[in-house]
Amino acid sequence: MTMLHLRPIAATSAAGTISSEPGTRTAATPGGRISPATRWLAAAIILFLADAAQILLLTPDRTGELFAWRIDTQVSSMVLGAAYVAGGYYFVRVVMADAWQRVAAGLPAVIVFVWLAAASTALHLDRFSHGTLAFAAWAAIYAIAPFGLPVLLLAQRRAVRFALPDAPLGSRLRIVMSAAGGGVTLAAALAFALPEVTIDLWPWALTPLTARIVATVMALFGSLWVSVALHRGRIAARIPLEAHAIGLAFLLLAAVRGHGDLDWTNPLAAILVAGVAGFLVTDIAVLARTRRA
Repeated sequence: MTMLHLRPIAATSAAGTISSEPGTRTAATPGGRISPATRWLAAAIILFLADAAQILLLTPDRTGELFAWRIDTQVSSMVLGAAYVAGGYYFVRVVMADAWQRVAAGLPAVIVFVWLAAASTALHLDRFSHGTLAFAAWAAIYAIAPFGLPVLLLAQRRAVRFALPDAPLGSRLRIVMSAAGGGVTLAAALAFALPEVTIDLWPWALTPLTARIVATVMALFGSLWVSVALHRGRIAARIPLEAHAIGLAFLLLAAVRGHGDLDWTNPLAAILVAGVAGFLVTDIAVLARTRRA
């Protein structure tokens, strides 16, 4: 009597291939698994951002005592605080996310931010409060993050073997986001490279350091739109745009709370506020569209 030996057939799914051999599993998480190292790093960054944001937003007049350097104009303090609130929300979602694809579009903009913040630190090191715990935390973050975050991004990209099904954003919307975000990022690069010109043009008082930090915040918000457009998908856009919208709302709050610092006779003041409001309205509209995906 002939015996038939049937080799078990591996089951396949949208998540990848799962071996039928006992004790083995080769399945890939749809959208990419977020590694424990990424979650732990995100959690550490949240602690830094939360502490810095509460100082910058709640006690902007005490940055000389509590922050890494003294920020003379309160609206500058609150602008940086708005970026930190957006970043804090984003990294909380990184810790909680079930797939890298949901948060991947946010990290390139964060990398742009930390690169420029690290460069600002190196160029204006004499302006910082050396010997304080706040400066030690700042220096540690901006010494490690410019190198660590790109490595993390590359490692996480390799983990995305199978994408989550994701409807694309409209091509016209992606073009608008790329153009507007790219324009803001280019303006930020010029402001960063030419701080003295920025100081002369800006509607509130800046120093060379705060001019570069404000430019760094601009680059964060501009480059995030570019990154979302390049990632194309609605699922990929949702969490980064939520963080973006939260940050923009805090920028508008900074304009309201710091209205006395602004020279409203300078046309750039109204242009900046209108631009932030326009970005925020667009974020809300795009988020509403992604919810229907």
